[in-house]
Amino acid sequence: DSKDVEVETIEVPEGCKYLTEFMSELPADCWFDKKSTGCGMTSLAIMSKGKCVIALPYISAIKGKTEWCRQNGYDVFPVHSSEGGRRVEDLDYFTGDTILCTYDKLAQVAKELGIAARRDWSLLVDEAHTLVSKADFRDKAVDSVIQSLRMFKQFTLGTATPPSVEQLIGQLR
Repeated sequence: DSKDVEVETIEVPEGCKYLTEFMSELPADCWFDKKSTGCGMTSLAIMSKGKCVIALPYISAIKGKTEWCRQNGYDVFPVHSSEGGRRVEDLDYFTGDTILCTYDKLAQVAKELGIAARRDWSLLVDEAHTLVSKADFRDKAVDSVIQSLRMFKQFTLGTATPPSVEQLIGQLR
């Protein structure tokens, strides 16, 4: 029921365009409506202290963010099934702080991280509205994300286009 949902508003200081200008980390264990695209939510996750797995719905988004990281000196581990992607099994050798993966690969990443995921790793699910909008035809990927949420120290479901609370009740709550 939508009456049970707690809403907290984060005030954006005047003149700020990017989240990194006024936040040092993402809010934890919540649905984060960032209100606009291109405000640097994934960049904030990458730049903040601590280890983070960022789950994205599309390989193209992972490739774009991987290139941004390369250009800005951040070590990331991109897990996906396309050219340039890495294998989940190779995570044992990764010493960086950011893993990028598709929704489909998230459960495998969480399993490979094991107990370290609960202790050390945060999860950002980017484009989280797709968990509702794509559930009918990407049900395995959506289930992978939902089942993985509590396998991490904390999670953030981030989007600029949130579904209504009523849409979320059956799928995520």
